[in-house]
Amino acid sequence: MITKYFIIVAVLFMASIAFSQAPETLWTRTYGGADEDGAHSICFNGSAGYAIIGYTKSFGAGNRDIYFLKTTPFGDTIQTMTYGGAGEECGYYIKHTMDDGYIITGYGGGYPTHSALLIHKTDAGGNIIWSKSYGPDYWSFGYCVQPVIDDAGIETGYIISARLGDVNGHCLLKTDINGDTLWTRVYPVSYNACALAVDQTQDKGYIIAGCSGAGTFETSWNVDLIKADSIGVWKWTRVYGDRRYGYDDAAYSIEQTSDRGYIIAAITMTYGMGGYDAWLIKTDVNGEILWARTYGGTAEDCGFSVARTVDGGYVMSGHTESFGEGGRDVYVIRTNCRGDTLWTKTIGGPNDDASYQILVTNKGEYVIVGYTESFGAGGRDVYLIKLASDIVYVDDENYFSAPVDFVLRQNNPNPFNASTIIKYELPHQSQVSIAVYDILGRRITTLQDGLQPAGYHQALWRAEDVASGVYFYKLQAGEYSESKKMILVK
Repeated sequence: MITKYFIIVAVLFMASIAFSQAPETLWTRTYGGADEDGAHSICFNGSAGYAIIGYTKSFGAGNRDIYFLKTTPFGDTIQTMTYGGAGEECGYYIKHTMDDGYIITGYGGGYPTHSALLIHKTDAGGNIIWSKSYGPDYWSFGYCVQPVIDDAGIETGYIISARLGDVNGHCLLKTDINGDTLWTRVYPVSYNACALAVDQTQDKGYIIAGCSGAGTFETSWNVDLIKADSIGVWKWTRVYGDRRYGYDDAAYSIEQTSDRGYIIAAITMTYGMGGYDAWLIKTDVNGEILWARTYGGTAEDCGFSVARTVDGGYVMSGHTESFGEGGRDVYVIRTNCRGDTLWTKTIGGPNDDASYQILVTNKGEYVIVGYTESFGAGGRDVYLIKLASDIVYVDDENYFSAPVDFVLRQNNPNPFNASTIIKYELPHQSQVSIAVYDILGRRITTLQDGLQPAGYHQALWRAEDVASGVYFYKLQAGEYSESKKMILVK
């Protein structure tokens, strides 16, 4: 099957910054009971729906428990689970794993006086396969977890950005596939630190983003960006913000971009209109700022999550007190590849509503998770929002600036049970072949074969008539060649 991919364009830009209309809200869902419930993270599950992690006081063993939800693509509940005991537990981050399960991190124990970093590995239904607890049982948290992928495309373990006890530094933990610690690294700072986000980089190292206290003032924080190699050895640190007392800046989300630089979602008091503003930072591969933009008004506005859009731009979510219906509202900011605002959107009611993570689907739709106090069954509920795509398809594959390198992405979802998307990037026009092979090296199908212009591309493999198993896909573009592994499960 040959799938032609059209570059997807959000808005045709004029010479000046152009604002376009925000997409409609397709649907919203709330989940929870009579008490306090909320969500911090969301990922795609293996059947094109969503898996959500957060906390619940309405259900579980008592106090606050980790809250797991699995939904259909339309937000209908498939599965709910709670994890915890008599103390207080909370889930901060969730990722889908290659065995169709999930890896979850957060904290548990006797919070607010102390807590331990927790990691849960589950099956597809959220049932725990193993659990691990790390660090001194004193203010230890797991903020972000990512599966670690080797050169063959195999999941070999997990990397966690964390705070461990009263350690003065950003903490990074590497585990094997069973959760056993391979190494722990601490990157010292002058006062206090939180490593709030981590991503595996194209060189198989890691990029860590967070914040640290400046000087001797506990209330002054700066954005920190740290690069480490594949075994966690420190390479460099960059600091963004203002060292003056009372100026707080912090980074909550980071992702490597196709030019090998980084995009960071943050909050800032140093820059912007006033109070906290949402802050989007784009750097080069060495962490040097290429551009930075702030978004918001005179009240508190925050950006907690950023994702790349299918046209090479960005979308950031968080909350706003400057705009919206009242109190705190969900805040979505859509930009082009230079951070210029295309549109903003607020979602919520008369009470507090906020977002902590945003995803972009292969169709260019937006999926947002957080909490709502305006809607739902109790004082606070999990809030899931889906926005329509803001893009139009045009037969112009040279519209956006080209990537700087050949890149073959890991297919998504993986494992998959019906179809999967393979994304790749071409820095210049090339003769391209995308083919799928079985474990014996026999060619199963060709997804793309022909001349393609520079840009961002994708191919769809529909595998309804193919048996379960391990397969490989190969990109051949001129002299460039790369293969990756994928798993079909039926």
